[in-house]
Amino acid sequence: MNKRSSAGVALALVLGLVLAISGGDVSARSKKAKKEKVVEEKPPEPVWPSPLDPGAFDPVFKELSFGKERSAFEATLKDRFDAQLLPLLRATLDPRERDVLKAKVEKTYADVVASHTPLDGTEKGYGVSVVAGAFVSKAGESVYKYAYSDNSAYFFHSADKLWKIVICTESATDYSSLLVDLATKYGDPLEIKHEDEEKTIPVSALWRDSTFELQALPKEGIFVCSRLIWTYLPSVPAVEELRAKTQKDVSGDGSADAFLMQVTGDEEKENPDVMDAILKKRQDK
Repeated sequence: MNKRSSAGVALALVLGLVLAISGGDVSARSKKAKKEKVVEEKPPEPVWPSPLDPGAFDPVFKELSFGKERSAFEATLKDRFDAQLLPLLRATLDPRERDVLKAKVEKTYADVVASHTPLDGTEKGYGVSVVAGAFVSKAGESVYKYAYSDNSAYFFHSADKLWKIVICTESATDYSSLLVDLATKYGDPLEIKHEDEEKTIPVSALWRDSTFELQALPKEGIFVCSRLIWTYLPSVPAVEELRAKTQKDVSGDGSADAFLMQVTGDEEKENPDVMDAILKKRQDK
């Protein structure tokens, strides 16, 4: 073999080796890219305690046992009630007054536990209440109720796990003032919707992080309370899966507002028998 042939063979071998290596790199990169495409992006991990924790609104609701069994919820709520009782006991030296305070708190807690209601279609009142849109009957859901001052708190469970709190507050302040108070506690909302183009009449506000979604709604229709709704986001997929197995409510979208509009109609038209109309509509189904 002459020198030119030897040089040609050597060059070919070098080029072949380079192409093989680069080809291997391309193949490896291609396989890696395919693997990367298969991996789905995971949602952000929930933060605990969350900056949107209901406890910032009222200490009674601080770091409740979201996503855990009902027994854990009841135990945590008992701790919160006891924590509220302690400063009251310290404020008086009268043993009789202390006994009265302790008995009152214990009864309030017992009433909350006794209020537990399975939402299995046999529940009374909830289907036409301010929280009608917060649950689906016969989907493994239940609720506790805690009435205090001018407020009512509803603790919704799905598969016996706390996943939503609705607080109805009959605050003396107007809705705009309530939003200012919430913004002071939770920061500016992600979204505010208004009724008018001038954006002077807010009708909803929304906060969200990786743990909670907080929605604030004003008084509406026959309901005289503003509504604060905390949804524990990690539980939402499981709740939706259970609800998907349940036949949808025949009353449209199942929300309280939509249902009430069917029986009340235009607010300007007088309808003194709203509750009669609601009950009749339920019976006709």
